[in-house]
Amino acid sequence: MKPLVRAELLKLRSTRSAWIPLAVSLGFAALAVVAHTSTAGREGNPPLSAAMLPDLLQASGGQLVNGAVLLTGIVLSAGEFRHRTSVTTFLGEPRRRRVVAAKLVAVAVAGVVVGLAAEALSVITSAVVFSAEDVPLHWSDPGVREAIVTVPVLAALFGVLGVGLGLLLRNIATALGVALMWAFV
Repeated sequence: MKPLVRAELLKLRSTRSAWIPLAVSLGFAALAVVAHTSTAGREGNPPLSAAMLPDLLQASGGQLVNGAVLLTGIVLSAGEFRHRTSVTTFLGEPRRRRVVAAKLVAVAVAGVVVGLAAEALSVITSAVVFSAEDVPLHWSDPGVREAIVTVPVLAALFGVLGVGLGLLLRNIATALGVALMWAFV
């Protein structure tokens, strides 16, 4: 099983359409903290306070990172059928359950890594912004630890959902359309 997971992680690293959205989402995770904190105390928004930290951490690493990991799962699974590399994959390992399990594990690992990276960027950006505004940070406040754990777990689950959609529909455009309809409807 380990060689299959390593092969899937190699596919993930070598496919530009898979890792570029992940890298972009990490940049937006840091920008989301700056955007949320720059509007604090203005135009009827509540002032910047330590109580905002859990919501800030969840929002910055949330939707965009989850969407990028979902897209990565779709590209990793449905892309094989699009480019006909699934034939080579299933010739190398004819037991489809093992291949599917390896894809699920690889995307879940990628989701956890990207989620943790997004949270690390959010924590660093929050610390910089809060210290610049002389707002004390309390990392032990309720909700902070949960936010730091929730984002990577949700990113892994969104990746698993993406793999499932990609394998079920076998078409990147259709799987992406279904994912977008699910997200916005």
